[in-house]
Amino acid sequence: MTAEHIFVCQGRPRLAADVTEGSIFIRGWDGDTVRVEDCTGAEVKQRGSKIILDSSRRCSCKVYLPRNSDVNIDGTNIEIDMAGIRGRGRIDFTGGAVSIENWQGDLEIDCTGGNVRLGQCEGKIGIDSSSGNVEILSSQGNFVCDTGSGSVKIQDSSGSVSADTGSGQVQVIHFRGPVHIDTGNGNVELRDVFGRNVYVDCGSGDIDAFLPGPVPGRWELATRSGEIDLHVPENISACFDFRGRHLDVDGLGLDALQRGDNRIKGSLNQGEGNITVASSSGLVSACLVPPAAAIDTHWQMQDEESLKILRMLEQGTISIDEADDLLEALKGDHHNE
Repeated sequence: MTAEHIFVCQGRPRLAADVTEGSIFIRGWDGDTVRVEDCTGAEVKQRGSKIILDSSRRCSCKVYLPRNSDVNIDGTNIEIDMAGIRGRGRIDFTGGAVSIENWQGDLEIDCTGGNVRLGQCEGKIGIDSSSGNVEILSSQGNFVCDTGSGSVKIQDSSGSVSADTGSGQVQVIHFRGPVHIDTGNGNVELRDVFGRNVYVDCGSGDIDAFLPGPVPGRWELATRSGEIDLHVPENISACFDFRGRHLDVDGLGLDALQRGDNRIKGSLNQGEGNITVASSSGLVSACLVPPAAAIDTHWQMQDEESLKILRMLEQGTISIDEADDLLEALKGDHHNE
């Protein structure tokens, strides 16, 4: 089927695609009909407000949905290019790639070996991947990423991050909000992260972290056998607690210095934040860097309860919906202060 097909939906349009392999191009538009173009290798039919795309062989098609639509895609080896939708989405595939731009709403992606790239998205976003890589750029929301060996990169975004990987690397660059990272042997890089709660736990991975200034909130960085390299802005106000067999932190010039067995404590400036850094057997080093720029206080209005919510989510004691409701409630409390 190659002709253009136009469908009129009485209710909210829902696209349900079940394909074996191929490519799907989806765009939201300002019209009130669903248009399917250049469709080959697939059957398209309508059932009420649901548009069904079904194929057991290689297919390709272009789908134009009203912006307020829902999308559900199941596939084996597929390439998905989607943008401009406001709704609920669920994508479950084995291999290929997913690229989504300008999505607003809840989004769940479950894949085995496919890569996922999101840009300018907003909402609750959950991604579960065995070996695929995850990249989230210029987005706002609550991001929950779980990968086996795939990497996770989140940049120029805000909200909350919970990332759990086996051997994948995690990078969080220029982010506002609480961060919770747990890796097996993957490395972690943190740059320009502005949130009152940052928690990182690595098995054998290294941690490279640039602390914000002047008030960082609470940071907990830990690894068993990896190394930790800490970059501390000169204008930071925090108390430090370093733990490990190999500590190289004298260059900080800590005030109220305390030394013990495998432990060094002290503070800089007014000591308003709390930084805990620990490695069981790896080197822990810290150095001063030029002062960090002053940050809008809105970037640092995350409560400690946010981190507790993320931990509950990771442990499975609450759902993504419940976590989102709790985080939204905390955000509303801050706005009313």
